[in-house]
Amino acid sequence: MKNIIICGDSHDRRLTDTIISSLKNIGGVFVNDGKNIYATSEKPEFSITCTEKFKSIDISGIVIFGDDVIEPDEKCDVKNAVCITDSSNKAALNILKNSECCVIGCSMSGRDTLTISCITDENKLISLQRNIRTLDGDTAEPCEIKIFSSADMPAFTALAVCAVYILCGLPYEVDIHI
Repeated sequence: MKNIIICGDSHDRRLTDTIISSLKNIGGVFVNDGKNIYATSEKPEFSITCTEKFKSIDISGIVIFGDDVIEPDEKCDVKNAVCITDSSNKAALNILKNSECCVIGCSMSGRDTLTISCITDENKLISLQRNIRTLDGDTAEPCEIKIFSSADMPAFTALAVCAVYILCGLPYEVDIHI
């Protein structure tokens, strides 16, 4: 089972809901969102846990920082995970600055690992700017990935879903529908 922790998506839960809906038909999801615990299949391949704040995360998997992440009063730590964050998310960057984890920056900036190179009403063209190592140890090389989504899909949400696909070794060479 691949572990995904989503930190700080309490406002509209669009990030969480989009990731759950994009993964539930690809292997099923076990979800603990702080209010409900459920599975979308009998033997889910993904585990999603949602939290607002934490002191420590030490788990093999993916940690995604949403816009509502709360910067703790004391130092917190993330180990053994690949972290996905919007590169303008100051609270997430402050949490991660002393952590021993790989961080994948996602935004509209050409300096980030994942960025959007083209937007239309029906899709977004995501650019993987550099090699990244998947959770299974394979290497994903720079490429363009087409995501079909609603026009109002936030850029970071689309980028985070794309990063999850790449990191989990899911087929991103074909169009992704979210």
